[in-house]
Order: sequence, then structure tokens, then C-alpha cells
Amino acid sequence: YNKYTTQDERIERIRAQGTREDLPKFVQTPQPVYISGNAYAGYSSPFRAEDSFVRADGITASVSEADGEWVLTLTVPESLAGFSCESVDSCKLGAPSIAEYAYEDSDGSPVDLSRDMLGEERGNRGAPGAFARLSVGVNKFTVWHI
Repeated sequence: YNKYTTQDERIERIRAQGTREDLPKFVQTPQPVYISGNAYAGYSSPFRAEDSFVRADGITASVSEADGEWVLTLTVPESLAGFSCESVDSCKLGAPSIAEYAYEDSDGSPVDLSRDMLGEERGNRGAPGAFARLSVGVNKFTVWHI
């Protein structure tokens, strides 16, 4: 993502083009990205302009199956367990400048990620990723029932 612009950088690039024609300015200038509140481990690194992120080095993950239940086991480092980020919804995402339509779920309802993948309430803030809460050490999540 580092080759993409922030909104401020995009506006700066458009103004620097100096042409009075709008279409070439907007077509030739990359769309901005808004990246915040992510966890990075291993060789991954944050976006150059990301203002809020956490290094989650040392995290481990495994999946096991027993009696028709698939369990994800995460061993979470303290840095990740103590980090939270804002929940995301259609209002926070806004509308992309090309389509000019708000983001929505497949049924047409607004996107709302205030609940995690297991249905647990995240509220206005929660852990980055699929689960609302993470604690230091071993965390087990039943992610599939057969």
C-alpha cells in the first residue's frame, strides 16, 4: 500500500498537475487509502502513513478438529492483547470517490463490524481482526461446528 496516497497527498498531487481539465487529474492520480488500527507480525509492515497500529510479533495460530468442532487457537503477545482499534461501519468508511455510493453488505444493509465473527459485541472499540477481545496467552475460538 505504500505506493498509494493519503487523501491530503492525493489533493496535493492533483493541484500540482496544473491542468484545468478534471478528468485526467483524477484518472491519473491513485485513489487514497485509509489504513488504521491493524496488527502486523513477521515480515509485514504498516502503511507508511498509518497512525495507529501494533506489532504482534510472537503470535502463533493453529487449527484443530475434535468431535465436529473446529477450534482456532491463538497465542497472543501482550502488545496485541493491550491494543484496540475503532469499529468500522458504512458511516466511517464513507463513499468511494469513483462510485459515490456507500459501502453495504450483500443484502443492501449498511456495513457494521461492531460485532466480531462469532457475534460478540465489539462496541466502538475492539481488537483488530476477527475477534472482539484477545487476552495475553492462549485464546481458543470455536470457529466451525459440523
